[in-house]
Parts: sequence; structure tokens; C-alpha cells
Amino acid sequence: MKGHEQAEIDGAKTFLDFLRKPEQQMFMTASTGYVPVTNDVLDVIAKSPDAGSTKYATAGVGIESMNEPGTPDTRGIRLGFYVQFRSILMEETQKAFAGTQTAQLALDSAKKRGDELLRRFEQTYKTAKLP
Repeated sequence: MKGHEQAEIDGAKTFLDFLRKPEQQMFMTASTGYVPVTNDVLDVIAKSPDAGSTKYATAGVGIESMNEPGTPDTRGIRLGFYVQFRSILMEETQKAFAGTQTAQLALDSAKKRGDELLRRFEQTYKTAKLP
């Protein structure tokens, strides 16, 4: 943040604080399969009426995978096309931030494009036996 005005720094902090809220992480998880970045979100999900819903299926698995002992082959979340997923989310959310599409359309479009990448990844390794 070096070289930015205090108002910009405060705005970025406020935005990141908003994104870290459990309800925002739950929304992203349910909408996109996003893995929450804080353990407290799992507690909120567990206490919610939709705790057993498939819309939160990735949350527990994702957090659990990050808590496993790491090896050179298992460090971090392994996801084919990760860089492309990140680019898609950035492209679509930037359109929303620029006002050229709604936030809902950005999320819907990111999900659709992400699902297409997941199907490609699935087909690539359909017959492979992975560790």
C-alpha cells in the first residue's frame, strides 16, 4: 500500500474486512464453491439451517485439506486451471466494479465459466488414477 493515500488504504481495509465476514464467505462458497479463508466460517455454516446442504460441501473439505500435513506434492490447494479460475473471477468482478454488469451477473458468469473449466479438467483426468 506504499504510496497510497490514507483514504485508499482505509477503503481497501474496509473492503477486505467485508470480504472476511462469515456471511460473505458463505455466499461465495454457496455461489462458486469458494473455499473460505477462516475457520470461523465452518462454525457458522455448521450452525446454519443449511449446514448439510451441498452448497457448502467444498468448505469443510477445503479447510480440512489445508490442515493436513504438507509434503512437496500436497502443499496448498491443488486445483487444475487454478490460475485461469482466478483470472475469470478477476475479469468478471472487475466488470461489476466498473459498473458494466451487476455483481450477480459477475458471479453467475464466473460460475458458468469456472464450471466449463472444471468439466475440461474432469475430462483430462477421467481415466487417470490420482494419488
